[in-house]
Amino acid sequence: MGDVSDDLRLKVGELVLEGQGDNITGVKLELNPKLNEPPQWLQRWNVQGKSVDFGFAVTDGAFRFDRKTLTLIPLPDHPPFTVTLRLAKLIGKTKRVVQVEAWDETGNLLGIAPFTQRGDEITFTTQRGVFAYRLQIK
Repeated sequence: MGDVSDDLRLKVGELVLEGQGDNITGVKLELNPKLNEPPQWLQRWNVQGKSVDFGFAVTDGAFRFDRKTLTLIPLPDHPPFTVTLRLAKLIGKTKRVVQVEAWDETGNLLGIAPFTQRGDEITFTTQRGVFAYRLQIK
């Protein structure tokens, strides 16, 4: 309901007090016109599920990628999505991916995620409950 500020407040509108001094004769709430727009956090998601080409990746989801650790981190609470990573654009060279590890947010290995690799492109689908995916390359 409305914009969320950095300190987690929601602005749903303005409370207008009518009267003089301590004598309040009326109160009304003027709703924030932005209430009919999707919240800012939702605007970051690809709710239509269309694949978007970012050059280094093609995806129908949203994530962060750490090039140092080769770790893909889906945005919190994001539904599962498919991603194709272009290794040459991400790390500057084509490498063979040995496995894609699925990790929880406490650092425990959950298992190995299935993936396909064609040339320098690796494709896999994220799953609920997985915090991050780490590429193991050779």
